[in-house]
Amino acid sequence: MWKTTCRTVVSWVLKDMFVWDVVHTPQHNRNTEIGMVCSIFQQSSYSWTIRDALMLVFRVVYACLFTRPSYWVLVLEYGIDAPGDMDILLDIAVPHMALFTWFDIVHSEQFSSVDHLLQEKMKLLQCAQEIVFVPVKSDYVHVYLQDVSSDVLTFAFDEVGIADIWFSWYEVVCSKDIFPTSVYTVTQGVDDAWIVHSNLFGKEYATYVSLWIEIAMIIENRLWYSLQKTSDEVYTHNHEQFPGRGTLFRWICWSILLDATYNASPKSMQHIIEKAVQLRTLCYSDYDIIYCLGDMHELWDMTSQAHRWFAARISQSADEVYLVGNAMHTHMYDELIKLWYNEQHIHLMKNAQDCGVEIKNILPGREHCSLVVMKWSQDWIFMEEALVPLLKNKWDLKNVCRQSKSWSIKKEKYFAQSAKD
Repeated sequence: MWKTTCRTVVSWVLKDMFVWDVVHTPQHNRNTEIGMVCSIFQQSSYSWTIRDALMLVFRVVYACLFTRPSYWVLVLEYGIDAPGDMDILLDIAVPHMALFTWFDIVHSEQFSSVDHLLQEKMKLLQCAQEIVFVPVKSDYVHVYLQDVSSDVLTFAFDEVGIADIWFSWYEVVCSKDIFPTSVYTVTQGVDDAWIVHSNLFGKEYATYVSLWIEIAMIIENRLWYSLQKTSDEVYTHNHEQFPGRGTLFRWICWSILLDATYNASPKSMQHIIEKAVQLRTLCYSDYDIIYCLGDMHELWDMTSQAHRWFAARISQSADEVYLVGNAMHTHMYDELIKLWYNEQHIHLMKNAQDCGVEIKNILPGREHCSLVVMKWSQDWIFMEEALVPLLKNKWDLKNVCRQSKSWSIKKEKYFAQSAKD
């Protein structure tokens, strides 16, 4: 979980911190075998056509014979969906350092059990040549570390000193005119504390920034590249947010849209609920919370359990709930009713477009401003389209996920069929 978020942070932190541009990581989420080859040879685009396949083969052969890569450090993402996937990826590239973010049951359909899925993921750590980074609070991972021959460093997702890598003095600065910003301190492995100012709200970002600062110092010692340091050791981390991964937008009447539509799994769903509650507590205490939730996919026989479990979490903080998809309509709705959640505040929507139009119509008439939280799996629902009619500024569309021409064609077909059904 959060692999792409963690990998993308490196493109900001390491490139900001090194005097020379020595780091390469792909702009897009390329964690399959084809995507990994594209990343290694800096192929920016690829589609499943004969032309692109031939161009990729030509570029790989040409690069191997006549050129050298323009980077010294390559950051890759390893993603698996079925048994044996990790072996294929490791045949392409064996990492010097391997970082395990977190474990979730998503993508478990092709595996016989959750343990089988975890075993496949652990191959990455067991093959790492030099250093492995793992969460300090992950007992399920530590069982496999006895088979890891490289050094092991732990990191924490909160302010604790029991890990090798952590952050401290985390604060959120709130203002009605700007989105929340974060301030925290990184102290491990450095002579003086680095004070970090970031426009990314959430402790997971503080964890990853701290982690990549540590990795930058390791790379500095290995490759003899100098870090860019200011006299007061302050690192200002202001970059565009990740489309669909906790991006904040404004709407009319000061309402706030929390866009987490890129994907959904049990862990990420839990995280976005906690982030929404934290946002309201710290910055928007007089706001209502409206949840717009779609199905979580690829959960195999845990589909019902996962959707029902979140009903209790939702019911404690939701003022309104909008549900899209069969699993949400069946399992989440049923569990909310069993918990005596007010049925009049539960809205079963046919598709994402209808959901967006409905929310657009009801928000102006509400007594309080609203924090609208959007979260669901990536395919078959396309819930980011519920966000589009709610954007205050049309130029914000560039920060909404899956807006390319190829995705637009898929969506047109999907919503056309949905309208007929």
